[in-house]
Amino acid sequence: MRQRNLIISLLIVLISGCAGKSDISNLELASNINQRCFSTTAAMDIYYFDKGFNQKYEMLSPNAPWCSNDIFMKICQKVFTIPESDEIKITKIFDKSYGSSGHCWEIFAKSKREPVNEFSLPTCWIDHNPDIWVKPKYPSEQKKSKEPLQIDTEFLEEVSCSF
Repeated sequence: MRQRNLIISLLIVLISGCAGKSDISNLELASNINQRCFSTTAAMDIYYFDKGFNQKYEMLSPNAPWCSNDIFMKICQKVFTIPESDEIKITKIFDKSYGSSGHCWEIFAKSKREPVNEFSLPTCWIDHNPDIWVKPKYPSEQKKSKEPLQIDTEFLEEVSCSF
């Protein structure tokens, strides 16, 4: 019985170390973008992405509209569009672990026009989107350089928050 409990405890530790996310919103490395506002330079589509355990709203980059090209539309559905020049505000920032694949950033925002739905920005290299909007692109790079996070895309321009 004792050995069984030890094995179960060890498995829990191993599983929790392989996947999960840490909220880094209030850390110094996120201070350049946390609670900051940005204006969209193009209309942006927000999709509801449902992949079993992973359900969320996502803003898709016009450079990599993977979900809109899904002819079966089984895992994602367009929910709304944020028009050009609308304002978004970054609300949460995570360092997300994908086990042996590594870590990536997960950054959430809300739109001034649709403030109820929080959505993620294209910031994770492991996910489906090759157009990453954050710099440094990988948590491992940030740990080496100590560079604070920055939004790095032609589709968002920093503005003063109005909401």
